[in-house]
Amino acid sequence: MEKSESTIEYYQNNSSDLAKRYESANVDSVQELITKTFQEKSKLLELGCGTGREISFLLKKGYDVLGTDASESMLTQALIYHPELEGRLTYLMMPSLIGVTQECFDGAYSVAMLMHLPKNDITASLNEVYKVLKTGGHFLFSISLIRDDVNEYGYDSKGRFFSSMSADEWCELCRQTGFVITSKFYNKDGLGRDAIEWITLIITKENGHHDSRIE
Repeated sequence: MEKSESTIEYYQNNSSDLAKRYESANVDSVQELITKTFQEKSKLLELGCGTGREISFLLKKGYDVLGTDASESMLTQALIYHPELEGRLTYLMMPSLIGVTQECFDGAYSVAMLMHLPKNDITASLNEVYKVLKTGGHFLFSISLIRDDVNEYGYDSKGRFFSSMSADEWCELCRQTGFVITSKFYNKDGLGRDAIEWITLIITKENGHHDSRIE
């Protein structure tokens, strides 16, 4: 089984319990950062929207958001918790953004998703995001850096895969894909787990020229 497939299977089979957990997590700091990063009424793309928690929050703030997720079960949970998201959610498995028009989003964001992809798929995903952003658009994403719950192959006890990279390695991947690093923040775990360290990066498509060294 592919690394990403193993992770998706876990979310598919446990979506109900996970949704309850995620809806109770403290994400005030991340949501505040999103609203500070993107102007009101911006057209945004969320990758790995899960329960739709952030989309619901942003709609109330006046944003226009499309959410994607690779777990159909999680998308079902999103509509249970946030029925107002009807028509704003779509199934997509990263790194593909097939069907998403290029250079049509003012910004994009992703919370706790990219780290579940193998390194090659992370690079491909960054390339795809670059293509769908307008010039000057930001991509804000939050990922875990240090975890004490994964084995030497990158899997936790639930079968989820995590790419283990330092903050510098994440930044280098972003630069190689053509983005400019705008901001970097370290975050506490939203579920109160002391042994898990998070980082949020804001990267920018400064011009329309995609000068990527990795394809």
